[in-house]
Amino acid sequence: MTNQDRLAFLITLGLHKLGQRQLYVNSGGDINNINDNATGSSADEESIQSGIGGTTDAAASALTFLLEADAEWNNHSSSVHSSSSSSSEEWKTKADNYGLLQLDIAWSYLKLQSMEHLPDAIQRLDIAENVLRKQVHSNFVTLALVQSEMEHGIVPPLAAVFVKLFLLQGVGYMHSAASVSVSGGCIDTTRLQLLREKGEERLNRAYLLCQRLRNASPPVSVLHLQEVVSNLSKYDAISALRK
Repeated sequence: MTNQDRLAFLITLGLHKLGQRQLYVNSGGDINNINDNATGSSADEESIQSGIGGTTDAAASALTFLLEADAEWNNHSSSVHSSSSSSSEEWKTKADNYGLLQLDIAWSYLKLQSMEHLPDAIQRLDIAENVLRKQVHSNFVTLALVQSEMEHGIVPPLAAVFVKLFLLQGVGYMHSAASVSVSGGCIDTTRLQLLREKGEERLNRAYLLCQRLRNASPPVSVLHLQEVVSNLSKYDAISALRK
């Protein structure tokens, strides 16, 4: 990675962090426990849920930083030679940062209830899924879902980021189906049914993974661990129990 690549990468990370601070911290979440990385973070569904609330002003402010970070990724990718092994285009899939950025942008659209950006949000979620799946084993998601349906199944902690992905995809598909059904004129029933099925499937995936992750860290166990280990945060306790 050249010095120019490193600088651009640091700028994108800084802008992304600023966007997250607006999106989550100003809504009552914890920036240190949200999407630090998909392969070993303590991010969980409690952190995700804490970012649902908050004002639209915070979400709009966050979106400004997040889109700037996205533009920096794309601008730098187009400014380097395609043969460069350290180009931003390659780093988009080598690390989870770009995928997590797409998740946060889609999350901002959801909080703003911006239907006009729905197609963009769905496209970004497809990109996020492609990036995040490359950070784990090819069978990781399938095995996590199988474990989530077993009575005593154990779902790995890093499945939490896929809870968020599937939740956002499910909401996106269901809203797309709703917009098709109320658009008037000739309704493409095949497309409508497909969107509904995809939405239900993704929401069900999110629910199964979320429930299994919650079962691995019940509130009483979290409190007990915090009592035993001094200065242990709630999110670190949850992460420890899931590991």
